[in-house]
Amino acid sequence: MKQYKRSVSIICIFALLISCLSLGATALSGNMSKANTDKEAPVHDISVMTFNILERESTGVYALPNRRGPMAVKTILEVMPDIVGIQEAADASSSNDNFDWNDYLINALKPFGYDCRYLTQETAHPGKMTIGAGLMIFYKRDRFDLQDHGSAQYVSDGQQGTYAAYEGFSRVDNSRYYHWVKLYDKTKGFSLYTFNTHLSVPAGSLKNSAGVEATSAQRTMLANITRTKQAAQLAQAIEKTAGDCPFFATGDYNSSWNTSKKDDPNSYQLRKMTDSGTIAAASDHAHYQITYFYNSIIDHVF
Repeated sequence: MKQYKRSVSIICIFALLISCLSLGATALSGNMSKANTDKEAPVHDISVMTFNILERESTGVYALPNRRGPMAVKTILEVMPDIVGIQEAADASSSNDNFDWNDYLINALKPFGYDCRYLTQETAHPGKMTIGAGLMIFYKRDRFDLQDHGSAQYVSDGQQGTYAAYEGFSRVDNSRYYHWVKLYDKTKGFSLYTFNTHLSVPAGSLKNSAGVEATSAQRTMLANITRTKQAAQLAQAIEKTAGDCPFFATGDYNSSWNTSKKDDPNSYQLRKMTDSGTIAAASDHAHYQITYFYNSIIDHVF
């Protein structure tokens, strides 16, 4: 993996649509420096991976979790990133053949020097780790000390969840969260934040008050509206929580980055975050990409 130098403190790493993909990961490896109005801060080498391990795939040789698990760990250990943001690490349930992703990843990565903070350790989500709430952040214990942590549910419009309405249809998604850790880099002597999230997907089925079923296009637009609100809330949380500290925002945003089609609804939520100047998209600086089975890029490696 190559290295690059940037004089910005904020980098957004995002996953592409993953509904039909089997296994993929992203790592960032480069030089990070914190922007300063007077002078540029020292550059720091750091690597970050964002990885939706996919709770379970419908087809393929790695469809079942007990086969995907070892491959997911192997992928992480091939890169050995300093920090890993994980999505879809769900607890054991009938939907994933009772495979506990949370316990499996913790036990598999601990001997290789990784400590972890996961969503259900936070008061914002005291229940089970479902697909949307299966969020974990791993970090190398020899390099980092955990200084602080937190999480929150995405909410809007007075709802306990994210509310969206479009063409007579409405939806509240109460299954999505973000969490974060503040780490102290013992080798370089500075603190940084890592945020991790998994934004909404279209509802499988949805009816209005008259009993009419929403079309696929209407369900997609509702999901886009939902993700846009979630992205805005995440950007605000990052500004408030991280302040002037450098940070990484890992996650599966269920969005594409399309700079050539500004009216593409699938990329609007990411542009909303980056165009505001709060988060700098790093997609144009990718040095490595991982593809599996479908010849589709799931994430970027920097």
